[in-house]
Amino acid sequence: MTAIITLQYNQLNHSESEMTPQKFLKHFELLRRQYPIVTPGDYLPKADTAICLTFEDASTAFYEHIFPLLTKYQIKAILGVSTASLQHQTSPNNQCTLSMLRTMAKSGWVKLATKGHTNSRLTNKKTDLIAELIDSKQFLMDHTGCDVDYFIYPEGRYTRRIHAFVKYYYAWGFGQGNAFNIGFPEQTRLLHRVNATPFWHSNQAFLATDLAKWQRNYWLYRLLGW
Repeated sequence: MTAIITLQYNQLNHSESEMTPQKFLKHFELLRRQYPIVTPGDYLPKADTAICLTFEDASTAFYEHIFPLLTKYQIKAILGVSTASLQHQTSPNNQCTLSMLRTMAKSGWVKLATKGHTNSRLTNKKTDLIAELIDSKQFLMDHTGCDVDYFIYPEGRYTRRIHAFVKYYYAWGFGQGNAFNIGFPEQTRLLHRVNATPFWHSNQAFLATDLAKWQRNYWLYRLLGW
């Protein structure tokens, strides 16, 4: 089976010391040349390792710089969206509008995922699970006309009860965990992710030591029933 490295990207910005569009382009080209890039539900290539791209921030920088790359090379990625600011039309200027989200979702190269309504940690007893898990999904579907099959856990936090809830309403849940996945696990429908930030400045996609660590963590999660 193919090992899937699901990368978690945070906000793209224009600071010279941070994750600039230019640095992402160099990193993206490195990944694209070395690995097939897939999303859950895709046919898995005959390769030892593949990549899944997930983005935490639906910013205008994503729309302006990353969406064109995905379109140019016909590569799919998953974009996390919180719906509260969209619903109340209070999005800061650097956040995607509903029109931008609709354009990207309709293209087929960006798969929308909800991060909940308010991006609140689901394990907090005060969190409204109906609003976070159900209302956010319905809002995105109503305003983009596209299915929303993915949920990204805020702060990567979940419990077995919460994940059972997510599995009922979504095809896949994305946590964290610093581990890769073997294929797309239909039984758990939970995908562990790896923080991509350390690799932006590197001339190598990943090191052998990284892969060994992610493999070890994968088997640990398997032992724990994940």
